[in-house]
Amino acid sequence: MTSNLKRKCKFECTVCWKYRGSTTQALRLHQSHTGCGEELRIRTEANPQRRKPVCGFGNIFQSASPKHNQTQDSPPPDFSGTHDFPTHDFPTPKRRRVEMEEVEDEGDPAICDPRRFISVDFTGAGAVLEGDFDTRTFFDKLKDEKIEKGETMWLPFQSRDEWELARWLMMSGVTHNDLDELLKLSIVQNGIEPSFRNKRQFFKIIDELPKVRGGWRCQELAVTGNILERDEIGSEKPKTEVLELWMRDPVECIRELMQDPRFTNSMRYAPEKVYTDASMSTRTYSEMWTADWWWATQKLLPQGATIVPVILASDKTQLSTFSGDKSAWPVYLTIGNISASVRKKPSEGASVLIGYIPVSKLECFTSDVRSLQGYRLFHESMRILLASLVEAGDPIKGGLEMLCADGNVRKVYPLLAAYIADFPEQCLVVGCQERRCPKCLAKGDQLGDPLHSVLRDPEKTLEALKESARGNRESAHRYGLRDITPFWRDLPLCNIFHCFTPDILHQLHKGVFKDHMTKWSTESVFQPNQSARNAEVDIRFQSMPRHSDLRHFKKGISLITQWTGNEYKQMEKILLGVIAGAVPRDVVVCMRGVLDFIHYAQLDFHTDHSLEKMKDALCTFHDHKEAAFLHSGIREHFNIPKIHATKHYVPMIKSHGVAGGFNTEWSERLHIDFAKNAYRASNRREFIKQMARWLDRRESIQSFARFLSWSLDEPVKEITPRKHGEEGNNEGAERGDAECDSDDEQLPSINKHPLESTCFFAKRPPLLVDLSTLENDYGCDRFVYCLEKFLVDRRMRRDDYWDTRPGRYEVYKRFQISVPPIPEVPSKTFTDTVHATPSSKHNHQHVPARFDTVLAQEKLDEDSHAVGLKGDLICGYCLCSKLISKSEVCGLDRFAPSSLFQIASASSPFP
Repeated sequence: MTSNLKRKCKFECTVCWKYRGSTTQALRLHQSHTGCGEELRIRTEANPQRRKPVCGFGNIFQSASPKHNQTQDSPPPDFSGTHDFPTHDFPTPKRRRVEMEEVEDEGDPAICDPRRFISVDFTGAGAVLEGDFDTRTFFDKLKDEKIEKGETMWLPFQSRDEWELARWLMMSGVTHNDLDELLKLSIVQNGIEPSFRNKRQFFKIIDELPKVRGGWRCQELAVTGNILERDEIGSEKPKTEVLELWMRDPVECIRELMQDPRFTNSMRYAPEKVYTDASMSTRTYSEMWTADWWWATQKLLPQGATIVPVILASDKTQLSTFSGDKSAWPVYLTIGNISASVRKKPSEGASVLIGYIPVSKLECFTSDVRSLQGYRLFHESMRILLASLVEAGDPIKGGLEMLCADGNVRKVYPLLAAYIADFPEQCLVVGCQERRCPKCLAKGDQLGDPLHSVLRDPEKTLEALKESARGNRESAHRYGLRDITPFWRDLPLCNIFHCFTPDILHQLHKGVFKDHMTKWSTESVFQPNQSARNAEVDIRFQSMPRHSDLRHFKKGISLITQWTGNEYKQMEKILLGVIAGAVPRDVVVCMRGVLDFIHYAQLDFHTDHSLEKMKDALCTFHDHKEAAFLHSGIREHFNIPKIHATKHYVPMIKSHGVAGGFNTEWSERLHIDFAKNAYRASNRREFIKQMARWLDRRESIQSFARFLSWSLDEPVKEITPRKHGEEGNNEGAERGDAECDSDDEQLPSINKHPLESTCFFAKRPPLLVDLSTLENDYGCDRFVYCLEKFLVDRRMRRDDYWDTRPGRYEVYKRFQISVPPIPEVPSKTFTDTVHATPSSKHNHQHVPARFDTVLAQEKLDEDSHAVGLKGDLICGYCLCSKLISKSEVCGLDRFAPSSLFQIASASSPFP
């Protein structure tokens, strides 16, 4: 008799039961391009399952399970040695009974459990339109068209092999000359036999691929200067310069991002307010839709409207490395509907290049007005570039029907919400002088005071510019404005001054920390002259203990010639320890306040409590800055724009979400793909035109590859382009020791608690030592006592355990701790390495001992949701060992590293 039950295939979709794939990747691809993925996510959240516990930090002080007591029939371990062990009388531990009681939460109120969050939605926002809409995506339409015409999916290529060759040639970074030479090889023409025989035929086929994001177009701008020149007939006329603005329609770019099914699980269409608990007394801030701007702007739009927060970034960048003085000025676009963790990754494709602003020295103008005309050229270019957003975002006449990633149609309003730029670019966008703040009316001599200043008002600013155009410069001078016509004047619901988000890279890492605090702290060192101060700081950097996650500056910092963001971040981790004891106390307190502020600013999750602590850290700096630097003569004032910008961080986090989602590191990284690599692919003549064409072809290839992967149910294999050299200079710096034993497989422990760490250690311990070595070299002089207490507490010690002679111990050099992500830090697993190695000699050189300090939580209850230092143990880690035995020792074949924290802490030489 046959069964009517549906048999489950190994790679069958458990949501629609219609799809069956050959691989796991194909199944995931199906779920990501359909509604099955979202439905599966909802089911998973509704029915959470915990992993079974084995060992970890959370249970290192709990009693052993009953199976560990079944050791009476085990043969005694085979010890060999000459040491006599004393016996210790430990009280027999009582069996514990589990009791539960309501207790007050004593954890850190700034850190909360996301499982207990309460969210309040904006009623009616992001409504789905009802009607007979064509909900087919671009891929659906393309596939239907090919099926209707009877074409193969990889057309215009003759075969699949030809498509794979073309994709590699386009994406691998091969130059045009190398491409031409490769295609002319006889082995290619006679062996592979592609339909294209040279680069011209190859690019002709590439140009037949479907265009994405509307394609590129060029608009010429005629700039008339104030310098006169004679024409052919001898008459004088103003000199004219013709510039090219290469651009794409931002609305079409937004449309493609909104309907991209890859972003289904990371896209939101309505604002919400999130609270830490049911009392709704503490607000949380993370993504843009959880902040205030979206909620407040939603009230200004019709019922059911969907806001698309447009995020722009622009930054002029140098293209030529050694000579040529070639520059590009790209403008990037992304949308706040996409999660920050996705949109700031260039590989995710959530960022779009929408144009290249023309770069010119404007030689048709005299030097006294050239700078002002450069401002006007920028604003005129941006006005043309963003013209389509004016009508699309109008609350009354605007609104566009767009297909969204979840397969529904909504009426969207693209509104400029954020502008990511460094300080000079912000002043350029606003049109203010660079000694003034682009967000508020603080004057140049007020930037160092932590006082409240009035924010700039768009209406008053535009009125002042109108009066300036009529010849009355009084208001414009009071506001510190230049005589321009701003591009943002006609953008709907746009407050450009409120669009400038925190710039962690340039304002904090490079500005406040490196350019100012590091320099001032070095000048405060107790040494007679600056040369001696620099030498003292270098010696202290060289003397810092090594750690696998800390950069060791083996030559100090004075010899580093080129700094990158990575060096700034690595210095921030250790500089406080470097200057401690070498500078006055007020300097240390000042530095601590700045570092606390920087670390708080980088959190990916904030609450009202953490923002208050962020304010307190900034107040600590301002309270001690005069005693630290002003009274000593190091500084005469603190009127520095980057220091002043820190006062706007907390309000902007509440308004737009966490600062990490708007960091200029995002745009700096995009320069590599959209500017520098594109320039290298050109012949340096009319390079902007070639860069736009090169980018258009690459995006067509990438889009077509995703289409084939979707239509054929096959995963996309990434192609890594050839490297053209590394950015930055790591001179004088190096990483710590290797993080794991390369010759051994890593074995994990299994988590018990969602906040519990996972340990990874080598499959085979590399060292074999006796007890005397443990006592003398490892500093474990109380190892015997602690081991016996460890066994007694878990009822694993036999009565005749110490009657046999001790033997040798297998010892690990290191192990890794995989820390699970928490909302406050980037949502990726962090891996730390713990070392326990005595001093030794390598290549006739002395290698110092390395015993890392660990932080272990004594108890981690199942319902624990507060993460803090309460109940934690700080201990020096001395030993990670395994007892040698033909059978299991006391029911355990291995001491997990987490279990040995108790032994290591008690026998540690550290206080």
